[in-house]
Amino acid sequence: HGMDSFRLCETLYDCEASLVVKMDSITKEIYEKIVGVPGTFDKFMNAVENIQNVGFNRIIGEVDGKKITRLAFSAVVMTLNIHEVRKMKEFARKMNAQFICKLPSLVGEAVKHSEVMF
Repeated sequence: HGMDSFRLCETLYDCEASLVVKMDSITKEIYEKIVGVPGTFDKFMNAVENIQNVGFNRIIGEVDGKKITRLAFSAVVMTLNIHEVRKMKEFARKMNAQFICKLPSLVGEAVKHSEVMF
């Protein structure tokens, strides 16, 4: 796309998109163990900052007392991060975002790492 992450966020926001952001963990060590790439947690947190600065977490409405924004965080729950589910939900809610938990499915690279999935 040829643009930095902040400009990409602005472009998506201007197009009235909503975001579902993958969140593997809120702990650097666990996040990078799941992802398998050093330095990715800091990139994730930078992206979260850009998302906030652009306004995806701005309240755009309310339904039954629940705040509506254009932002959600999604996590695949596995043995490495199940103890963080409450903290991940709190992290999302502090940003006025929905928190979505997904169960692991053994497809692709996950087949090779089933021991950390269940």
